[in-house]
Amino acid sequence: MIGKNLSPTALQNDALIARSSFMHKCFIVTDNIRDYELLQRVMPKLEVIPAKEFFT
Repeated sequence: MIGKNLSPTALQNDALIARSSFMHKCFIVTDNIRDYELLQRVMPKLEVIPAKEFFT
């Protein structure tokens, strides 16, 4: 379920980033974990790493 505070345009942009990342066998580093967890429901092999974890 998409939250009320989630912009459809932002989610669309995140979906494009996710698809590009998946197609090129890359991972995503972001602070925006919530949106990408939502996208992982339809792209379970999408790899998303929290920025705090990646940069420490």
